[in-house]
Amino acid sequence: MGTLQPTAARGRLAVTDLSVRLGDQQVLSEVGLEIMGGEVVGLVGPNGAGKTTLVRAITRVVDVEQGSITIDGRSVFGLSRPAIARCVAVVQQIPVAPATLRVGELALLGRHPHLRLLGRESASDLRITWQAMERAGCAEFAERPLHTLSGGERRRAFIARALAQQPRFLLLDEPTANLDVDAQGEIFELLRELAREDVAVLVVVHELSLAASYCDRLVLLADGRIRTQGAPAAVLTDDIVRETYGERVTVIRHPETGSPLIVPRRGKD
Repeated sequence: MGTLQPTAARGRLAVTDLSVRLGDQQVLSEVGLEIMGGEVVGLVGPNGAGKTTLVRAITRVVDVEQGSITIDGRSVFGLSRPAIARCVAVVQQIPVAPATLRVGELALLGRHPHLRLLGRESASDLRITWQAMERAGCAEFAERPLHTLSGGERRRAFIARALAQQPRFLLLDEPTANLDVDAQGEIFELLRELAREDVAVLVVVHELSLAASYCDRLVLLADGRIRTQGAPAAVLTDDIVRETYGERVTVIRHPETGSPLIVPRRGKD
């Protein structure tokens, strides 16, 4: 298995003609997209469109039927999982860890891809982990077990683990699900801050208005295929949203920013 060396140029993760079959179900068909360092790309689409499967395929959690996935021109299929983890971090939709694990211990796991075989964490690893917890907003409860956390606090702990990996590519599957509006904004502001540091961010977003407000580009998946991709205003048009999500939704424009807002349409009184 090969290794990846960081480059001075912005990183590029490319998916080309990707198809994934799970059992007898075709989940993804000929999907193509790319993310570059310095941008936040939102992956949107109806439930069952294949968004989570795409994230899992990129990191080789599920098998690929056909197509290619490259990081800076190197195929992920020629890389070891630790090599991938040294540059790609993932925050799963429903992350799993022992309930008694403390937040600081969880975050420190993010340093493991960078350790030598049987190596122990150094003072530098501890410093990087603490900084990751501070950025994710969970340093104040570093000693608390996961089972004592709220949903939002738990989400921040797993984001801290991802940040401790010091990734060049960050993949997040609905990181703001079930969070209040203020917490959603804080997490997306963090993602935009990371993009300004040349991290490439791909984030699965269920809330279309939130995606339009914070993402540079959107990729719309429907029935396992790319329906369209581009700037939020070009993707979230009234026609495309209704065709994809149904006639009971419509698109208006934010009165201050002009970004698309997706709202339900009232039926006849």
